[in-house]
Amino acid sequence: MSSRLNISKRMREVLSFIPCAIFPALITPMVFFHQGQSHFFLQKERLFALFVASFISYKTKNILITIVCGLLLLFVFSIL
Repeated sequence: MSSRLNISKRMREVLSFIPCAIFPALITPMVFFHQGQSHFFLQKERLFALFVASFISYKTKNILITIVCGLLLLFVFSIL
């Protein structure tokens, strides 16, 4: 289909930002508007897991390690 459409270079550049905009739009409501169950983290265990996973992502630069550690942290924080 892209061979039929004539998309300008500027439009391709604009469209390249769509994945960067959708990712935070999906993550933000799940983290900030979720009413958690852990009183130890003031019902914000997802926020703490996000901070720790972001730090792990910054240090390791590995998406698989970040996802696994983030999920494990969320599980541990949820049962505290």
